[in-house]
Amino acid sequence: MGTAVLQNGRVDAYLCGHEHDLQYIRELSDPGNVSSPPIRPVYVVSGGGSDVRHNEFPQYQAKEGYALDYMVDDQGFVAIRVNTTHMIMQYYSGNHALPVNVEVLTVQQ
Repeated sequence: MGTAVLQNGRVDAYLCGHEHDLQYIRELSDPGNVSSPPIRPVYVVSGGGSDVRHNEFPQYQAKEGYALDYMVDDQGFVAIRVNTTHMIMQYYSGNHALPVNVEVLTVQQ
């Protein structure tokens, strides 16, 4: 599915799974400024349930115009809570009882 289809549908987040890692990726509205608000959708990769590839990430860089805000090569999952104004994504990794990363996205009205 192309990004344009998701944007036309006003999709805030694209959720997917992957067996090797956990990720949070966003396209930057201002490619020269990593603090700029994201262009929707953001991409949430929940997985890392098996076959983790340790120490592979030093070679990865976000492609131009994107920010790879979180990426870990460990087993885990993403817990997501949504209300009328926000989407809260809590990343759990390995044997940690508390989230190792939290992302908050304002929901489009």
